[in-house]
Formats: sequence, C-alpha cells, structure tokens
Amino acid sequence: MHRLSITYDKLRKGCSQNRARLRALVEQVFPEFLTIVEPDTHTAMYLLKRYLFPQDFLSLNLAKEAEAIATISRNQYGLNTHLQLQRAAHHSIGVPKTNEECIAERISLTCWIALIETFSSQMDQVLAELCRCAEQFPEYHILLSLKGISCTTAALFLAELQDIHRFSHFKQIEKKAGLNLRLSQSGQFVGTRHISHLGDNRLRWLLYSMTEETAKWIPEVRIKYLHRQLKSRKHRKSIIASVPQLLKLIMALVKENRLYESRPDSLAEMKSLEQQYTELKEKQKKAKRQVLSPGRAA
Repeated sequence: MHRLSITYDKLRKGCSQNRARLRALVEQVFPEFLTIVEPDTHTAMYLLKRYLFPQDFLSLNLAKEAEAIATISRNQYGLNTHLQLQRAAHHSIGVPKTNEECIAERISLTCWIALIETFSSQMDQVLAELCRCAEQFPEYHILLSLKGISCTTAALFLAELQDIHRFSHFKQIEKKAGLNLRLSQSGQFVGTRHISHLGDNRLRWLLYSMTEETAKWIPEVRIKYLHRQLKSRKHRKSIIASVPQLLKLIMALVKENRLYESRPDSLAEMKSLEQQYTELKEKQKKAKRQVLSPGRAA
C-alpha cells in the first residue's frame, strides 16, 4: 500500500504539471475559454480536442456539440455555453497565430491532453488497487464514517502511516507530517512559532486535504476552525491549526474500534459558532461596501 501511495503521488504531480502546461497554452491563444468552461473537466477536454483557436469556435455546430457536452457534463454545460464561447471568440484577446504556429500549437495541445488522460487512467488503476487493499482493515471503515473523508483519502492515509497502531499519540503523526510547531529562536531573539515542515510531504498534503473537508461537517473539527476564523479570517492557517483536532478524533476512534457518531452538545456548539461566524462575515461585507461606496459616488 505504501508503494502504491508513492506511485499515486508521482502520477498526481505529473498530471498537475501537464494540466498547467495545457492551461498556459489556452491562456495564450483563447484565454476567455478558461472563464467560461472549467479547464479541469471532461467538458473542457472534449472541446479542446476539437477546437482551440477563436476561429474554430466560430464555425462549430451549435446543436450537435451542445447535446454532446450536455451529456458529458450532466447538463452543467450546454447550448448557452457554446453561445458564450462564440461571443467571446468574436472579441478574443488571444495572440494571433500563423498557419505554421497553429499547427505547432495543435500538436502541443494533443500531447498535453494525451499525457493527462494517461496519467488519469493510471491514477484510477492505482487507486482501485489501493482501496481494495485498504478494505480489509477496520480502520479504513472507521475513517469513512467521518463525513468529508473519501475512499481515496482514507486509503492513502493508511498507506502513508503503514500501521496506524505504531503511533500511541496523535502528536506523533503530526510530527511525522511536519505539522508540529517550532519556535524561531537565536540567541536573545525569540520569534514566532511556525510548523516545522520537517516530515512526510505526502502525509502533510493529505492531512490538509482531509481537514479542509472534515472542517465543513465534523463538529469537533469545525468548532476549532470557527474559533480561529472568529479571531482572524485566515483560512489556510485555521485549517492547519485544526489538523490536531482531526488526528485526536481519529486516534480515539481507532483505539475504541468504533465508528464516528456526532454528539448533541458538539452540534449545538457548532451551530452557535456558525451563527456568530455568519454575523461576522455580514458585518465585514457591510463595512467593505461602506468603504467602497464613497469612491463609487465620486
């Protein structure tokens, strides 16, 4: 499982790298496309295989292609999308290309799409085997009982730890991921505390992803996140500060060998903090509008 986790991480990075190359190419020739269609979707891949330059979108068959992308995107995109693309193509700020340059750009695009599809296919194969291996462990089903943790993140988490029972305290996992706090100090100088970053990069990325999702649903994690946000609205720092809460919860569930069940008192506290956070955001929006309104009037 650990070998599969390493393989998946390398494939994910390769896929991300080629997606960035594809995006850079499209930004140069038809940047408006990225504002209309999400670039990392099957719909974008389908359209870019057939059309790339603004003039290509001006000559597409509206009825035929609208039906095709409606099926691919499950009706998230359709005829209106094509109409927006054609309107944008009329006034595109993309760099004009000669015939030879167009051929070169098209070949490059084909290469990036082929690589993305290859990486994605291999990632699916690795994940399928990883999840199959993880299903035999009771800890896998315990992780899945936490809303926000998917089959992928649960399997990768267990694979990175190799054996979760090797750890007697959640802080050991936190240190392994390089998320433990260190104090900047030299002589008489004492700075601020920050995470060490000395640890498993894959596990650190994974814990951040898991915490970001569970912070939306799990009261124990959400409460910590909201407390931080009420003091200072810094999403990334609040998520990192909430990682220990998630690890503490996971370790408790594994030791007791039980699935997660939310407690009424935690739910009540979370609802109270949610209300305070909503009021704070509304107050900040109102203050921002008041600051901007004099400039608009002028």
